[in-house]
Amino acid sequence: LFMPDVTRIFLVGANPFVLSTEKLRHIAYLSKQYLNKLRTIGCFARVTDVPPKSDDELAELHCLGYDGLTIGVETGDDAALAFMNKGYSAETIIKQAERLDRAQISYNFFYLAGISGAGRGKEGALKSAEAFNRTHPKIIGSSMLTIFPESQLYQEIQRGAWAEESEIEKLMELRTLIDHLTIK
Repeated sequence: LFMPDVTRIFLVGANPFVLSTEKLRHIAYLSKQYLNKLRTIGCFARVTDVPPKSDDELAELHCLGYDGLTIGVETGDDAALAFMNKGYSAETIIKQAERLDRAQISYNFFYLAGISGAGRGKEGALKSAEAFNRTHPKIIGSSMLTIFPESQLYQEIQRGAWAEESEIEKLMELRTLIDHLTIK
């Protein structure tokens, strides 16, 4: 049986970390059965995937190789998180990042420029920097919010309840975030 020299895999799809510890354990065992040099398993995650797992389960997942999660935190702006029905707050991001730190599971954040809406980009960036500065992500990546006509957000725009940031405002938002981060 050929076993390639693969030391890291990244589980793709929406957010595999939502799976139960039992299922993640099974994936790790199966992966190591075929990839005997496998050391780490990364995947996408949501902040809300962490709370259902106990500290002991997180520690076990780390021992099984889970590391380098990419977490779509979107923003640290509670008003934007609530408006977008994300189901968590900036404090949740901080608390769950602390739990991952204790379990020695490293993580990256994915920030979504534009999520705070027109006229609120700088405020959203400042609130995000404040929250992120209390965590230890290895990388903070970013993307720009895209609005599709069939989305609920598009309907909110049509009703006048929310307005999209301009491209320049999104750029200034990212600049503000970068300028106010004090973490490595």
